[in-house]
Amino acid sequence: MRLSRTGRLAALVPALWTGHACAQESAPIQSVQITGSSEAYDPRRDDTASKIVISQAELAKYGDPSVADALKRVPGVTVVTNGRGIDIRMRGLGAGYTRILVNGERAPMGLSLDSLSPAQVERIEVLRSASAEYTTESIAGTINVVLKKAVSKTQREIQLNAEKDAVDRTARSLLQLADKSGAFSWTLSARTRHTWIDRDAETVEEGPALYRKTAAHQRVRMALFNAIPHLQWQLAPGSQLVLQAYYNVIRSRYDSDEATQTSLGTPPGYPLLNQHAESENTQWKTDLVWSHRLERGSRLELKASRQNGSIDGTLQRLGYAPARALDNTVRTRASNPGFSSAAKYVETLSDGHALAAGFEGSELTRREARIERELLDPSFTGSDDYSSARTRRVALFAQDEWTVTPKLSVYAGARMESLRTAASGSSFDTSQSQARIWSPILQSLYKLRPEAGDQLRFALTRTFKAPDTEDLVPRRIRSVDNTASNPDSRGNPGLQPELATGIDASYEYYWAKGAMLSAAVSFRRIGNATVNRTILEEDGRWVSMPFNAGEAHVRSLELEARFPLRTLLPHAPAMDIKASLARNWSSVDSIPGPDNRLAQQIPLSATFSVDRSSGKFSSGASFVFREGGWTRRSLLESSYRAPRRELDVYGLWKIDAQSQLRIFLGNLLRSDELSARRYADVNRSTFNRGYVRLRLSLEHKF
Repeated sequence: MRLSRTGRLAALVPALWTGHACAQESAPIQSVQITGSSEAYDPRRDDTASKIVISQAELAKYGDPSVADALKRVPGVTVVTNGRGIDIRMRGLGAGYTRILVNGERAPMGLSLDSLSPAQVERIEVLRSASAEYTTESIAGTINVVLKKAVSKTQREIQLNAEKDAVDRTARSLLQLADKSGAFSWTLSARTRHTWIDRDAETVEEGPALYRKTAAHQRVRMALFNAIPHLQWQLAPGSQLVLQAYYNVIRSRYDSDEATQTSLGTPPGYPLLNQHAESENTQWKTDLVWSHRLERGSRLELKASRQNGSIDGTLQRLGYAPARALDNTVRTRASNPGFSSAAKYVETLSDGHALAAGFEGSELTRREARIERELLDPSFTGSDDYSSARTRRVALFAQDEWTVTPKLSVYAGARMESLRTAASGSSFDTSQSQARIWSPILQSLYKLRPEAGDQLRFALTRTFKAPDTEDLVPRRIRSVDNTASNPDSRGNPGLQPELATGIDASYEYYWAKGAMLSAAVSFRRIGNATVNRTILEEDGRWVSMPFNAGEAHVRSLELEARFPLRTLLPHAPAMDIKASLARNWSSVDSIPGPDNRLAQQIPLSATFSVDRSSGKFSSGASFVFREGGWTRRSLLESSYRAPRRELDVYGLWKIDAQSQLRIFLGNLLRSDELSARRYADVNRSTFNRGYVRLRLSLEHKF
């Protein structure tokens, strides 16, 4: 039944082109930057540092509602949905190994790329190797999201978006305004989102003497609003002042009714469990940047930032059993005030040779109060827990970019980062952690035959991953049904940063306009690799904690191809073809194999897309594959994630110069979500059914 349904849905792909086969074809307009030699500048091809730059036009092609959705089609990048939100991965590694930046700085705590629309972004830079200019806390790589800046002309645009599948309904709106008056220009982007979800989930626990099945009905209501203003003043000749702010608020409500049937073994403490949660998450950040151009192309930039965020949440759990009942309420309130400053100086020594040096400093504080009360079950005691953690970071960097010859360019840089974290709380002793990391970086680009377009890249880097603040705070978060597969969680103040030495090499061949083939390999040797382990403590409760587990090794192979179809078939329709394949391997020395991968690394991912433009109509299709499988976390503990296959298609109709309508069909293969966690012989798995999604978008300029 699934195959026949898939076949009917797949038939929609060619239909998106045949509907306008007779329309007049026109080549897409490309925006290029003209260099001093009057050649088109392509950062992917010409920059010494290996990176992929996704333009705003490319991001908007499928009408994706969020940046996270758009990133899943980028070569070498995978997007995973987990219980805590969206996880963006490079080389198959998430959990902090991939660094997410916004305008070159760490994303504000609590900000997810699921909150940003592609229309609010100017471009995205995907850096495979580290750069001294940015933080080197990027073992797997860096994704830098550059928000839209001031424009030179008036802009008035509104986007309305409605999306639906069998369990999810979402409505979105986006308003973008921009104008300029003399030396002053400004932009304002405001976005709203409302989501209603009603779904069923199934969890099964099974072992030699255990079989439980939990059916849950979940209801989610979520509302989001964000605003991004950007103000820019041209001061004296060569000087400008920029003020950019970001404000985001999310309000959500969650209800779940769970019923557990036990066919074999001991029933859970509460076979009937109702949960109700409400939360409000607010973040804001303001950046003030002053830059001044000096003689001979030199530039000085000073930056100051202030940010804050707060999370208010309430969770109520009502449990029922034949002999007892549970009425448990947990209230949490957290705030994240912080500030940062930076200075950067760039000196142009000659054409093709530039030096840069800078300083960065920041302080981020997290204060949290957690009040737990239990009214009915005397064995489940309540508590009041207060904690505070402060992290200070200081960084110095210098880099030299030099085009030695027309064939050879070299990048050499170094960065020193100092981190200090101090945490205290009512339920644990004061703990401190500090580290200083020195990161030398060397990258090179050698053009074998500039006239033929083939070139080699090489990079040698030293990067790191610091523990998250939450992983350092030894505060316990309790689970209601405490088992090895559903444990409590707690931080570890003894965690040390992970240090990695990396080698990257790639071959690129630009064989026609808009056409490219590439192959890249990389290796990372990681010390103090962090893994989560579940242990049984003296009080009889299972607890999951992070630990340093010695060395780990990561290897990857990435292949990519993109080209207009007419480069192979001159009389073919105006189609663009893109394909990529990423194969990843990793192993943690202290964990026995097989499947002893680091951080549930995704072993294999692949993308394929076809896009066509013809007159007022454009259409396209994309296929994304993500391999799953078991990952061993310790001798007794493993986790599983099912493979995922996503087929999406879109069609765009340009109604007139001001308006266009977009239709999108997603997850046509109805890929389900299945995850599992195993401890010894007991396996706990959760299943959520996948559905086809329909999305309509109307964009209008006024």
